[in-house]
Amino acid sequence: MDTRLLDGVAPLACDADIAAFFQDEDDPFGGGIEDSRIGVLNDAGQLYRIMTTAGMGEYVRLCKWLESLGLRNLRPMNSTANIVRDGISFDDLFTPG
Repeated sequence: MDTRLLDGVAPLACDADIAAFFQDEDDPFGGGIEDSRIGVLNDAGQLYRIMTTAGMGEYVRLCKWLESLGLRNLRPMNSTANIVRDGISFDDLFTPG
C-alpha cells in the first residue's frame, strides 16, 4: 500500500485521518497480485492525493475507511470503468460528501 500528496495542492481538512490509515494498516496476507489506484479530490475539486493498494483486501478496507470519513466515491455503483482525472486512470475517485 502506498500514498502520496501532490505538491502545491491543498488537502482536505480530514487528510490527517486519511494518512493515519496508512500508518495503522498492514495487510497480514501480503496484499495481492492486482494493484488499484484511488484518488482523493479536495474541496475545490482538485486531485491532491493518490493511493495504491495491493489486492482486494487493502482496496476494500481503504474504500470503506474513506467512506467512513464522509467522502463520496465518484465511480458509479457496479461500474467497471476507470475514472481518468488529470491524465491519470483511477479505479475509484473520492470527493468530499
